[in-house]
Amino acid sequence: MTNAGVDPERRADLVSRAREVDDGPLPSCQLAVARDGCVVVFETIGAATPMCRYVTFSITKALIAAAAWLLTGDGLLDPTAPVAETIPEFAALGNRAGALVETASAT
Repeated sequence: MTNAGVDPERRADLVSRAREVDDGPLPSCQLAVARDGCVVVFETIGAATPMCRYVTFSITKALIAAAAWLLTGDGLLDPTAPVAETIPEFAALGNRAGALVETASAT
């Protein structure tokens, strides 16, 4: 595993914070961080092994939000654009939603 330009102290701080699972209500967690295509952190903490897999339904909003932020940062997604401009099928179904950011903030 390479450091890919990640400060070792910041990496250690991140892993240390994740280790709080040992004292909290969660039995385990996995932490993975990649930068520039290189895995720089992969830790399994608590009552799990590196081969354990987790159900992701509880993190889909955060995962989609992270992807949207990356696309926005790269100039590939405009959160102020109407949904129908980004997803033409949405308009074809007769939906009249506002901007992506408004749709994404709905709970």
